[in-house]
Amino acid sequence: VSNESSYSASSSVLVDTTAPSTVSNLTSSSHSTSTWSADNTIDVSWTASTDTGGSGVAGYSFIFDTTAGTTPDTTQDGTQTSTTSAAQSDGNSIYFHVRAADNVSNWGTGSNLGPFYVDTTAPTVPGTPSATTPTSDNTPTWSWTASTDGGSGLHATTPYSVQWCTDSGFTGCAANTATVSTNSYTHSVALADNTWYFRVLATDAVSNNSAYSSNGSALIDTTAPSAVSNLTSSSHSTSTWSADNTIDVAWTAAT
Repeated sequence: VSNESSYSASSSVLVDTTAPSTVSNLTSSSHSTSTWSADNTIDVSWTASTDTGGSGVAGYSFIFDTTAGTTPDTTQDGTQTSTTSAAQSDGNSIYFHVRAADNVSNWGTGSNLGPFYVDTTAPTVPGTPSATTPTSDNTPTWSWTASTDGGSGLHATTPYSVQWCTDSGFTGCAANTATVSTNSYTHSVALADNTWYFRVLATDAVSNNSAYSSNGSALIDTTAPSAVSNLTSSSHSTSTWSADNTIDVAWTAAT
């Protein structure tokens, strides 16, 4: 008889096929890109993605690796908008990648930041310094085999710090230091007569210091010996003629 009921209460369904926006303002507070750092953990942050009219942003997938073009996987790593890497190995091609997902698993376009350069390794230890010894030069020049550094490189202006002392353990000689630009050093202030010990360490561009070298040493002697004494002849008397045509002389050793 074609009687019709009223319509049921309405319901709705949201159709969302659009991915969230790409994250923006991807930055690092701990590192500059393409600049070496001794910090092996990298802090990054970003402005949250948006999903206007869609199901809303559910979270992010992110990764640190050594490839510039990586796209993070489809596993959400969190809802936060910042993260800190695990300790990274030394190297010059570390990148961060991140992308957002909405609540129906539409994945946005990846964004990346890098490269970051990490150098936690000190330069090699300089060679043992050497100088002429013994010497009457009280402003001697020391030289040593140069250090090398496979990361950020030696410090651009003062890669070496030197120290000298009359004590081989360098006790009480904190003031006897200098920094130099090459693998040699000439004293500008005269050293006192003594045996002097000298050592050197190397610094790289991000202030990693090597251990000190082995000690070099040099004896400084600017003082003439004493005059000989008790100069005598056992065969002749002075101012007296002798038929002996060979003359024996002796003296007390100088000091």
